[in-house]
Amino acid sequence: MSLVRDAGPNNHITGRSVHNHRIERLWTDVQINEAEQFYRKLYDMEDRGILDPYQDCHICAIQLVFMPEINKNLDEFRKVWNQHQLRTEENRSPEQIWMDGMLSDTNGHTSVQELQNPSALDDLEDKLQAFGLSGQEFEDVDDGDRVVIRYGIIVPEATRLELQLQIQEIGSFEEKYT
Repeated sequence: MSLVRDAGPNNHITGRSVHNHRIERLWTDVQINEAEQFYRKLYDMEDRGILDPYQDCHICAIQLVFMPEINKNLDEFRKVWNQHQLRTEENRSPEQIWMDGMLSDTNGHTSVQELQNPSALDDLEDKLQAFGLSGQEFEDVDDGDRVVIRYGIIVPEATRLELQLQIQEIGSFEEKYT
């Protein structure tokens, strides 16, 4: 944040922790409704000796099997969350509140100005270079027709897509993984 906005007084938000209620509630709901089921499945598989989290091929297999389902569940959760009504905001949804903020006076909202400023990315890249960094350290690796999956296992894109199609046809996660 300091790289984008320098060290000015509007660089961060301060206040009592009671003002974090909405984000804390969001993270609780994500944990209980979405993450917990996968957390239990993965630890159960580890406890039974099916999964070894220190094996690169196991991590790769977990990503191929679980990531599409996790992403699908989180996308559905996001859609529902963004549409739910907030009693304390005159029954407006988070999406409506965000849109109202984007359409209202942007002179006092630094983050909105940054979104509307096409040179913000160039400014960030210049500031990263001043620290000896480039934006490439933070990008996903895409080597033409290959995708590098975490832990250095390289799977050609066509192979990954074929594996995902075959995995989708299998019923339970455990069957998909084993």
